[in-house]
Amino acid sequence: MKDLAQLELLIEKQKYKKALPLAKKLVNHDSGFRVTELLGMAQHGVGQYGLAAINLIKAAELAGTSSQKAVLYRNAGICYQNLGDKFQLQALQAFELSLQFDPGFDNIQMRVAAAELAFSLNQYDLALSLAAKLMAYSDYAALGLVITLRAHLAKGDQTSFEKQMLIIEGESSAFPEQEAKNLLVTLKEADKQSWFMNMLGLFSNRFSHQDWFKYLQGLQIQQQLTAEKPEELIVSDSNEVAEIIRQLVEEIKRYGGSVSEDLRLVACQGNLSIKAFNQQPKVLIDIPLECMPLLDDFELEVNGNTLISTPKKELLNPTAVKTMSLMVELYNKADKVTQWKLSSPFFTLSKDRALLEKLCDGKKLNTKVNKDKRLALEEKWDELFLSSFFGSRKFAYKNDFFNIGKEGYTSGLLSIIDFFNHRCGASPYKLSNKGISVEGTPGNAEAEVFVNYNQFDPLLTYLIYGFVDCASDYLFSIPCHISLAELEFEVFGNTAVLDVENRSNRTSHLAAFLPNIAVKEQSVGIDKLLITPKHPELLREAIQTVLLSVMDKDKINDVILADLVKSFEKQLLTQNISYWREVEALAAESALENSVIDSVNLLCKESKSMIQRYASKHSITLF
Repeated sequence: MKDLAQLELLIEKQKYKKALPLAKKLVNHDSGFRVTELLGMAQHGVGQYGLAAINLIKAAELAGTSSQKAVLYRNAGICYQNLGDKFQLQALQAFELSLQFDPGFDNIQMRVAAAELAFSLNQYDLALSLAAKLMAYSDYAALGLVITLRAHLAKGDQTSFEKQMLIIEGESSAFPEQEAKNLLVTLKEADKQSWFMNMLGLFSNRFSHQDWFKYLQGLQIQQQLTAEKPEELIVSDSNEVAEIIRQLVEEIKRYGGSVSEDLRLVACQGNLSIKAFNQQPKVLIDIPLECMPLLDDFELEVNGNTLISTPKKELLNPTAVKTMSLMVELYNKADKVTQWKLSSPFFTLSKDRALLEKLCDGKKLNTKVNKDKRLALEEKWDELFLSSFFGSRKFAYKNDFFNIGKEGYTSGLLSIIDFFNHRCGASPYKLSNKGISVEGTPGNAEAEVFVNYNQFDPLLTYLIYGFVDCASDYLFSIPCHISLAELEFEVFGNTAVLDVENRSNRTSHLAAFLPNIAVKEQSVGIDKLLITPKHPELLREAIQTVLLSVMDKDKINDVILADLVKSFEKQLLTQNISYWREVEALAAESALENSVIDSVNLLCKESKSMIQRYASKHSITLF
C-alpha cells in the first residue's frame, strides 16, 4: 500500500520517469485495475505511447464503472494518435469505445475528436453518425453541421449537400466565429461559389471586421476579377447603343454627378447591366436629381414595338428632358417593348386567364397588380405595356425634392441606375435631396453589381418585374382567414394599408416583421405576415405579438398562448401551401408554352420550399 501511494503521488506530480520503474515493479505483483492504469499513465508521460495504449486498454477492461472505461479508452486513443499515421485506425476504435461507455455531454470533446478523425480516415458514414449527435447540443451544433456538410461533399452526395446547406443557411445566425470560418473555407475549397457568396453575405454583419473574413472576401473578389477589366467605360455589341449610353453619362457629369473608374456599363443583345471591378465597397455611381425624368412630365405611348415619349409644356424637372429622350431611345434600340412582352406575366399568361387570376389572388390587395390584371383581361395591350413596364422601373421621389407644392411623392425614372439588376440582400439605392447613388462590390462571378429594389417576395418580383427572385429569404403570406379563440383574423397581404392606429409594438426587434392590426368587435385585420425559413422564430414571435395585442392577457397564460400561436401558425401555413399547390395544378393543366410555364413552376417550387423549410424547422407536418 505504501508503494502504491508513492506511485500515485509521483503520477500526480507528473514525475513520470521516477514513477515508471515503481509501476513496473508493482504490476509484477498486482496486475489489477489501479496499478495497470498508473503504469499506462507513466508510460504515456515518458513517451512510450504504444505500451501506454496497451496498458490503458487493459485497465479499461478491468475498470468498474462506465465513466472510468470512457476516460481510459479516450486516453488510449490519444496514445495511438501520437504514434503517427499507421495507428490512426486504432485511435478511432479506442475513441468509439470511449463513446460507447459515455455517449453524453461530459464526453463531447471525445465525439468531436472522433468525428474529425473518422473524416480524415475517409470513414464518412461514421463521421456523419458521430456529427449527428453533436447537433443536439447548442454549443456544438454548428460544428456538427459543418462536419456533416464536409462528409456529404467528400462522398459526392450533391443532393444531401444542398439539403444540408439549406439547414446551415437557416442556422447561420447562431454560428460562432470559428465554425463560420471553417464553413466558408470548406465552400471555397469545394468551389461552391454560389453558396460561398451567399454565406459571405449572411456572415458579413458579424464578421466583416475580422481579418480572416476580409481575406476570404478578397479571394472571392479576386476570382470575380480574373477576367481583364475592359478598358472602356461602355461595353456594347452596338455602336449606336454605346453612343446613347455615352450621352447619358455626359448628362450625369454635366449636372455634377460621377461614375467610378471601376464601373463598366454593359449592353449586349438587348440586356443592360452594370459590372464593377473594385475590391472594397465604394460609391460606384452618383446621379443628380436633375437627370431623373418624372413620369408626369411626359406623354407616353406605344406604336407597335416602339416607345414614344413627348414632353409636356409645363415641366416639374425640365433638366431631365434629354435624359428621358436618351432612355427611350435606348429602350427602343434594345427592343425593350418586345422583351417586356416576353417576360411580364401579364402578357405571357394572358391566354390562361385562370392561371393569371390565381397568381394575382396571392396579391389581391396590391393596387398595381390589380390594375395590370384588369388591363390584361381587357386586352388593352398598349396601356398594359406602359403601366407594367414603367411600373417596374419607376421610383418614388418626395415632392419637395422638386419644389412641388403638395406633400407626398411623385414617380420618376432612374437614369443609368435603371441598368442595375435586382437581388434580395444587395444594397439599396441611397437617396438624398441631391440625387441617388449606389455603393457596393460585385455580387457574382461575372463581376455584376446588384441592388435591392424593394421588399418584394418571389411572387411580387414575378408579377412586377417578370422574374422569380430565387435569392429571396422570405415569403409574404397570401390573403387568408384564420379562426382562433372566438376571433376571426383576416390576413390581407403585405400591401394593404389600414387607416387605424397600429396596435403592435414597433419598437421591438420584430419591427420589420410586425403587421398593422385593425380590430372591429370579434374581427381582426392583419396587413402582412412573413414566412422566413432562415429565421423561423420570427413568424411565431410576430403571431404572439399580434395575439397579445388583441386578446385579454388576464385570460391566457404562457401554455395557452403557445397553443394559440401554434394553431394560428398551422392554419396560416396550410392555407399558403394549399394555394401554391393549386397554382401548380393550374400550371400543369395549362396549354401555354413550356418556357412560360417553367417560370411559374419555378415560382411554385421556391415558394413551397420556403413554406416547407419553415415547417420542418418547427416539426410541423403539412399535408
